[in-house]
Amino acid sequence: MLSFTTLKSTIIGLFLVIAGIVTTAAGQSPEVVWQETYRYNAGNMAANFLAHTNDGDFLVAGIINNSVTHLSKVARDGEFQWRYTIGSEETLTYPIGCFERVDGTYRLVALKNIGIGIGGGGYKSPFIIDLSVDGDSVFANFDPKSGNQVSGSKAVSVEEEFIKVVGSRLGANPPMLAVGTMDKDANMLGFKDYSSIDSDSLRTFWAARSLRDGSLVVAGQVEILGGKTQLLTLSKLNADDQLVWDKRFAPGLRNWMRMMIVTQSGEIILAFNVKIEGDDRIQMALMKLDQNGEQYWQEFYPVRDVSNLESVYETSQETLVLVGSAGFYNSSRQSLQEGSYDAVVLHVAADGEELWQGSLGAEGKNDAAMSVLELENNNFLLGGFWKETDMFLAEIDLFKTTNIESMRDGSPTSTIVPQPVAGAATVEIQLHSAGMVELQIIDHLGRVCSYSSVGYLPSGSHKIDLPTTNLARGTYHYLVSVDNLNISGSFVRL
Repeated sequence: MLSFTTLKSTIIGLFLVIAGIVTTAAGQSPEVVWQETYRYNAGNMAANFLAHTNDGDFLVAGIINNSVTHLSKVARDGEFQWRYTIGSEETLTYPIGCFERVDGTYRLVALKNIGIGIGGGGYKSPFIIDLSVDGDSVFANFDPKSGNQVSGSKAVSVEEEFIKVVGSRLGANPPMLAVGTMDKDANMLGFKDYSSIDSDSLRTFWAARSLRDGSLVVAGQVEILGGKTQLLTLSKLNADDQLVWDKRFAPGLRNWMRMMIVTQSGEIILAFNVKIEGDDRIQMALMKLDQNGEQYWQEFYPVRDVSNLESVYETSQETLVLVGSAGFYNSSRQSLQEGSYDAVVLHVAADGEELWQGSLGAEGKNDAAMSVLELENNNFLLGGFWKETDMFLAEIDLFKTTNIESMRDGSPTSTIVPQPVAGAATVEIQLHSAGMVELQIIDHLGRVCSYSSVGYLPSGSHKIDLPTTNLARGTYHYLVSVDNLNISGSFVRL
């Protein structure tokens, strides 16, 4: 029997330190409305997928000890309701998604290993289970024969009425794209192979999404030349299950697919990690394409030395939220510094421009944000794990942190930290576009006490030292000028 200990702390305001959660040097700390952690007594637990329920609560699907899948229900304020688990160390399961069905039951979809595959990849088959509002099982189906033709894949398109299972055809040379269609009860309706342009490579599929016209797009990665080169792959099948196109992309020297979404307007977003030639950093990245696979843009987002992108989400404002984790190399830059990983959040405009970057973490421990969901008040729910063991949920006010309206009209934003000022302090600025930056400090009589030319800064977040050493006690105003745009504020010198 699994048991949980619920640890709750309510966090209000920016840059607060509560229950061992601290702001790190990379980026800023998002404004957290509430945060709660859930401890599993025999290992680690994560929140990989989030979904709304009609009664205002949340469904959380995730993995425990890299082998067991859980579905948990959590109230709007973070109070734990119940959990259901499937799988074991002998029979591994991987969560794929969760949602409330039209009949009011809660569906959990997972992949279950049924054998050891080529190169260590497991043969997998979908496992579905429906639960009542109280967490009791009302329906379950698992047919190992339905998935034993595919391996090396976690790509499943989950719909209300059908499921598409995507993988590499076992034993085929060259490797082939294989797609199985299952009904809503996980009964196999049909299976089809598609010829591939690969001849000496191994394809792994990470995501599959249905488009409005009934076609299916499948995203993954291709390893060639003994795994030294990795390319992104994207395939499209029409509503009649015919292969329309099969494309490759090479944004960097090495590319790792992480996720794919289809936006409200129908574009395709590929989310991946990338390593550029001559740069030892691993960065987060996005690529936006139309439904014909033609690229609009691609952008790289460096976060510390090594970042791992877990999920991307399109907001009601058509911006994008990226979540994951990031850490630092050690002094030799040969391995990662122990305990340096923190959960990270990035807010990105619809054109790919980074608006804001922040981090959350427990000091000296490894943490990760793995899922994100927009709430009814336009805040966001983050899910992941803290301190390598505890599942966490946190509600953050991302639009307030980003100041999205100021970003849209091009105005810079700024914050004085700390406030009031007793010693060293910084002006934290967020630039919508690059420009020449100047900083002035003005006293209550309108006299300029300090002027500094910061120089040319790119768009994004920056910290500028505030020259307060020679200032007497009192209230001062500051003026940040970016080309022909200005923003002012005030601070108290103690």
